[in-house]
Amino acid sequence: MNREMTKAILDGHKTQTRRIGVTSSGKYIIDDNLLKSYKLANQDILKCGKYQKGDIVWAREPVHVENHLVHTMYCWYIADDKEFPLEIPDRFKDPMPRWLLGRHNIPNGCIKEMARIFLKITDVRVERLQNIGYDEISLEGFDVAYKDCSGLSYEERRFDWWIKLWDKTAPKGYMWDDNPYVFVYEFKRVNRDGSNYNE
Repeated sequence: MNREMTKAILDGHKTQTRRIGVTSSGKYIIDDNLLKSYKLANQDILKCGKYQKGDIVWAREPVHVENHLVHTMYCWYIADDKEFPLEIPDRFKDPMPRWLLGRHNIPNGCIKEMARIFLKITDVRVERLQNIGYDEISLEGFDVAYKDCSGLSYEERRFDWWIKLWDKTAPKGYMWDDNPYVFVYEFKRVNRDGSNYNE
């Protein structure tokens, strides 16, 4: 999760995310050729997804380590500028990774011990990327202050924001204009143990 999407979850604005059809092994698996050759039903495709309904996942939000002592690192949540101390997990003590030594990005986002956002998958479906609806863009965390497209209607601004957001991180061949199949994950925030979230 980037800073913008993390902030949207923290604010309660983001309860849905789209991901390219990827298996747990990291392979892209949903395309017309696969559907035609294997004649997979929708439920069979869902079983191939990385996450299933009921799974609890943690958000890999951007975090920096600002400083560290012998046993403690001081971390900074980039989304809302909050700092917190954390005991250094044993697996990172010898040798210490570069990111722990200060002000380096942590590969693939924060480690699980730093995670503060846990999400329960409440529904999963497969659809084409361009099938997203106007209202669903809001569930993806639409920034109401988005002003990069003056002269457009509010609805057009939502789509402009979403297309640019998607294309910024999508790999070649899976951009908005390619209209790939995606997994749509709906979620709610929960506590680390899966219980209902309490602020």
